[in-house]
This record gives sequence, structure tokens and C-alpha cells, in this order.
Amino acid sequence: MKFNFVFLGQSILRYQVPLDIFQSINQIYEQNFHNLVPANKQLVGKIENEHSLIYNGQDQSKIKNHNVLPRNVTDYFMTVFKHYLKFNKIKEYDTHLNSIWVN
Repeated sequence: MKFNFVFLGQSILRYQVPLDIFQSINQIYEQNFHNLVPANKQLVGKIENEHSLIYNGQDQSKIKNHNVLPRNVTDYFMTVFKHYLKFNKIKEYDTHLNSIWVN
């Protein structure tokens, strides 16, 4: 797993996304653009064109549970999360992939 480490008061790890994951996300985004759920209603930043690829939480008035990503993409994100926790020696922490969006 390729990544860069920066310390700015807290650890920041910048990962190089494998080409197959990158291409998969782009292809899903391009093929499903008009059907993707807007994500900007429930996010703090108000960028106009944020689109949700996965929301794995409780249904809300602003967004309902959905997922358009294949298992290998969500597994990649979970692997990166777990690597970040291990790198920073954070133990006994449960992980849950709640949402992924693009803009």
C-alpha cells in the first residue's frame, strides 16, 4: 500500500489509490451520474454537485440507505481505514463505512 505521511498536529496519510479502484469509481460515477443521490443536503460543506455513492446508515428525511459500489471498492476503503488506525497505534476501535460521496 503506497502512502505519504504528514504530521500537522495529527497524522495525515495520503494514499495512492490503485488504478483499478480509481477506474471503477469513475466508471460508476459516469454511468450513474443522473441517478446518483445528491449528498450535499446532509453534508456540512455546501458544494452544489456532491453525489452519494454509498450511504450505510439509518434512513433519514434527507437520504436513504443505498450503495452503488462493488465489494472490492468498499473493501479497499476499509483496508485503508484499518491501516490508518494501525499506523497511528489506535486500538480497540470499531470501523463502519457509513458514506462515500464525490463532487
